[in-house]
Amino acid sequence: MEEDDPPGKETAPRSWKVLVTREGGLQHTDSEHVYLIDHAWTCRPQQARQQLRDIPRLLHRMAQLMDLDETLDPDALVDAVFASMWRYNQTYSVCGPFTTTEDSVPVWYIMDEFGSRIQHCSESPSFRCVPFYYMAQRESYSVLYPVKDVACGEEATRNFAEGPPCDPLTRAALLLPWEPCDLTHVDCNQAEPSEEFLRSGRKEESLPDTSV
Repeated sequence: MEEDDPPGKETAPRSWKVLVTREGGLQHTDSEHVYLIDHAWTCRPQQARQQLRDIPRLLHRMAQLMDLDETLDPDALVDAVFASMWRYNQTYSVCGPFTTTEDSVPVWYIMDEFGSRIQHCSESPSFRCVPFYYMAQRESYSVLYPVKDVACGEEATRNFAEGPPCDPLTRAALLLPWEPCDLTHVDCNQAEPSEEFLRSGRKEESLPDTSV
């Protein structure tokens, strides 16, 4: 539901949520509650800007999905979408015995309006959402399902930064699109490992002593 702001009041950014409306809620053990979500845009990162420039309907849809100012000129709107898309972007890759190296490069995608309204929750998400690639039709979807019981009226949330445990700094970087923080103090220069480190995984071998 959208409400009009009172006259003279500055318009606040929209806040979106996905709520469970099923009477009785959802039980995570019930296999009935598995849902498919369409993907609105699939691309390679290096092709994203050009696609936004070449396909006006795509630019318009992404601007609406991200709540951007559509009165901007096209070039500025492309920049705005490109700057905002990382909050919505996800990736998958396709591998198999007949896939080429190019085919296995990660593909970036943004879910449709419904999927993109599901908010991030790091600590206790109520749903999990994973990509599903249907080889027969070469189409991808996202599969959404609850990981705990969710009552009617409760919010559907998910963790966008799933993965194995990592150090706090790496996790802060992964969560940056959803949980902004200042990382300007972090030294981004890469330190090359020492020769001893490179040799640590090798075992020196010697020739047998033929005199024995």
